[in-house]
Amino acid sequence: MFRKLLVCLAVAAGAAWAQDAFDTLMGAGQLAMHQSRYPAAQKQFEAALKLSIEFQPTDPRKADVLEALSELNLLQGYYGPAEALDRQALAIREKVLGAENPEVAPYLARLASILRAAGKPEAAEPLVRRNLAMHEKAGDIAAASDYDQLAGVYQSMKRFKDAVDSLQRALAIRTEKLGPAHLEVAATLIALGALYQSGVKYAEAEQSFLNALAISEKSLGSENFTLVGLLDRLGLMYREQNKFAEAEPYFQRGLALRERNLGPTHSDIAPALDNLALTYYREKKYEEAEPLYKRSLAIWQGTQGKDSAFVALALDNLASLYATQGMLAKAEPLFLRSLGIREQQTITSLDTLALLYETTNAVNKADLFYKRALLLGETGMGSDHPEITNTMENYSAMLRALKRTAEAARVDARAKEIKAKTLEKTKPAISGPPPAVLVAAQL
Repeated sequence: MFRKLLVCLAVAAGAAWAQDAFDTLMGAGQLAMHQSRYPAAQKQFEAALKLSIEFQPTDPRKADVLEALSELNLLQGYYGPAEALDRQALAIREKVLGAENPEVAPYLARLASILRAAGKPEAAEPLVRRNLAMHEKAGDIAAASDYDQLAGVYQSMKRFKDAVDSLQRALAIRTEKLGPAHLEVAATLIALGALYQSGVKYAEAEQSFLNALAISEKSLGSENFTLVGLLDRLGLMYREQNKFAEAEPYFQRGLALRERNLGPTHSDIAPALDNLALTYYREKKYEEAEPLYKRSLAIWQGTQGKDSAFVALALDNLASLYATQGMLAKAEPLFLRSLGIREQQTITSLDTLALLYETTNAVNKADLFYKRALLLGETGMGSDHPEITNTMENYSAMLRALKRTAEAARVDARAKEIKAKTLEKTKPAISGPPPAVLVAAQL
């Protein structure tokens, strides 16, 4: 009797240990995944999966770890493994809960989303329809979300009419269940408007967006910051149709709301300035567009750095404005500066690729990309540009490692020459007391 008691206690202790260890591994895996440390997350989840072998076949914790591994694969773009893992998890959920149990719905929706992301909308459709049948039978408002997902599936299948019908059904359900002035109704109208716009059904898109704006303004107030996305949508839709006068006030309102809530130099202000500036540009209101493009350039330089891709684009915008007006003397230096930024970024990419090939002993490819980087740098940025010396130093190090010392010496000499010229240009002028005082000090 006593021995049996000891065995029972040992089994219970082992089960408790397994539970604690499983929870610890899952927690560590989730944290690593959240921090984008994917190999570490994989290790923790696989250890948890191995531990789950000791659990009952229908233990939901098995599904938990399979879904975690599926999500990890999905984050890395591995759709095939993600689908396979999720199907295993779904099979466990259906066995535990029952295939027709509404509690299975979130797991069906999850697998459908993975299939759509993997480019398999035809395989996703029956899963969504299973959910829809369950929710409609129960009279559940969740059927509206099923119609939302079904609309996305049909969009992926290029079935525009079916996608519209699905969103209209979602809109009808939410209007009936929540009332016509609910914000979820507004959100559905926005989705429907975007779908109409993608199908070049501008009249229907306009009405959907305006109805959504009216609901949102009534619920939130006309100065609420969350309106900016919808205001932008209306502005873009009108500009797409060359209705610039209609687009202007929406872009202006969106800009004003951002400035009021974020401040005048926030990085989110720059795209709003560009939207309004482009509208003025299309209307040939060049004087109104110029200060907006200049502000946008200043914001990008201040928030992203003077050599960022955003700055290059802003320079192109301003230069194009000047070029359109025949102001070539103003446009040329801006275009050249933009070109310099892009070429510098290309050189960095070539240099990085060369280093990659070097580390994998693909020296012929590394040699080719170093030479391409140097050629592009010297022709685009100027043969004495200091940025080129970084590539030269990397190239020289590889040449020396390959015992190509004569070539390395030539590259080193050229880099030294460029550095000397750069130092001469940046050498500070003599400062201090005037020449007369210096002479007196030497006497």
